Amino acid sequence: MLLQTTEDSSRAYLHRDLGMEYKKTAEPDLAVEHFLKSLDISHRLGYLDNAAKCYHNLGSVYNIKGEFDLALDSYLNSLRLHEQLGDKNGQMKNHINLGNFFAGQRSFGKAEAHYSHALGLVEPGKDVRSEALLNLNLGGINTDPYNEQADPDKAIQYFEKARAAFSKLDEPHRLAGVVNNIGVLKEQQQKFSEAYDYYHQALEIRMQVQDIPGIAQSYMNLGNIRYQLNDFQKALSFYEKSVAEARKVQARNLVQDALQGISAAYASIGEHQKAFDFRLEYELLKDSLYNEEKSRQLAELETQYETEKKDKELLVKEASLKQKTAERNTYMITLAITVILSIVVIVVYHQRQRALSQLALKNEELHKRRISEMLKEQEIKSINAMLAGQDRERKRIAEDLHDRLGSTLSAVKLHLNAIDGGVQQHAPLLLYQRVNGLLDKAVTEVRDIAHNMVSGVLTKFGLVAALQDLKETIEATNQVKLEILVHNLDERLEGQVEIHLYRIIQELVSNILKHARATEVTIQINKHKGELLLMVEDNGVGFDPGVASMKKGMGIRNIESRVASLGGSLSIDSGKGGGTTTTIEIPVA
Repeated sequence: MLLQTTEDSSRAYLHRDLGMEYKKTAEPDLAVEHFLKSLDISHRLGYLDNAAKCYHNLGSVYNIKGEFDLALDSYLNSLRLHEQLGDKNGQMKNHINLGNFFAGQRSFGKAEAHYSHALGLVEPGKDVRSEALLNLNLGGINTDPYNEQADPDKAIQYFEKARAAFSKLDEPHRLAGVVNNIGVLKEQQQKFSEAYDYYHQALEIRMQVQDIPGIAQSYMNLGNIRYQLNDFQKALSFYEKSVAEARKVQARNLVQDALQGISAAYASIGEHQKAFDFRLEYELLKDSLYNEEKSRQLAELETQYETEKKDKELLVKEASLKQKTAERNTYMITLAITVILSIVVIVVYHQRQRALSQLALKNEELHKRRISEMLKEQEIKSINAMLAGQDRERKRIAEDLHDRLGSTLSAVKLHLNAIDGGVQQHAPLLLYQRVNGLLDKAVTEVRDIAHNMVSGVLTKFGLVAALQDLKETIEATNQVKLEILVHNLDERLEGQVEIHLYRIIQELVSNILKHARATEVTIQINKHKGELLLMVEDNGVGFDPGVASMKKGMGIRNIESRVASLGGSLSIDSGKGGGTTTTIEIPVA
């Protein structure tokens, strides 16, 4: 039962990580599938923190898919769990998500309420960035053209608070944007002198970081202010600077706006020919941008057509797969019969092997009697050692077959019983898949026994990944914190070396959990100049090495044997009450 709980714990986090990956790669359906699986396991095991994070991510994915009711429900569930856990940071993030959600739905009153609630959860001076962004969002709500309750004065207050917070951070682009926003609001209120000051401050910040598009925009804003104050020569100067900066980065929309301003300024001072020339240049650029936009829209339509075409092809393939369902059901029945026969063969084989083992033992005894009179004492010792090794190997194989293959075949039997009850109901595909999966597992277990291989994680992903998997399994018990430090191990080691090292670490950690009463374990692996150093440390009760050396158990002997097979050395440093440090050095290529 404990093993199953540990596996479920790892699966809960694994499904959440997979959901995050599919979310990043814009595959929302797969993301939702894995988040829901993680959520199911988390609720079953009482992992409220992981469940809250799954709801949080589900809300984001549903929002992207346009399934707004599900998105809102997920956000609220996440908030409820974070409140239950007393996690203020999680509550703040949920209120921000809900604020963003309602802003997108143009429910500005609710959006402002959630942003304000999130801001109230920020401890002043502790999370300056969140404080700045939330004030920026609140200011944005009160400047949105779709918000009938927008309050420019309130927006300026929020932007001023955001400005003060961003001034403490190294984010000059955001700071300049906030200052520019205040200038826009002042200009809308026809407070041109104040607007001019804010636009000029924004320009100075942007010039410090060489934000060329921002500089071009600031010159444009300053030109507009001077134009409204009838200072046309100064406005003309700012517009010309805006054009020059915008052309550096090919910001053609900014160039277009500045050309329009230059034309208006020349017309205002009576230079109509220049006004006409710049107006013509403005119109030509406007037509060019319009044509480019049309081309872009046509390309998007073509892409949409191709996508729909592929979707139709997928539907045809899906229909074809459904036609094969009946054939698959027949195959399932045949497979069930094959499984039964396979189980019978395996049981008979196991019984025969046991009988052969007993016969072999008797033959060995007779053989020893015959050779005892013919061979010297040294020869007899060699034969005894060989026989003992064979006996240990037979016992190991028998134990592995019983403990590992036996449990898997029992599960197969249970599922076959389930299939037997459901054959008349068209043998559900899920039962077939489970039986097929268990058969694959049985084959894998036999192959693992034959080749003495380790877990799939170690084979596929290497030692470091296997250790991370071990770490998650151990820490899921909430009894021991396991830290893994790896240096200079960018490439995988030779397969047998990884297997021995993993088994050594498994044995050491097992001894710590059984005997040391430790709360912290550190595993360090460092590869340097052809040598690999493995160090396992714990803060447990320790032991007297002198006494322990007289009572070596099977685990320590196995470790010594594996270290010796790698041509390495082993040392153990411990004392009662002082923890234990095990150091292993082996040569590597």
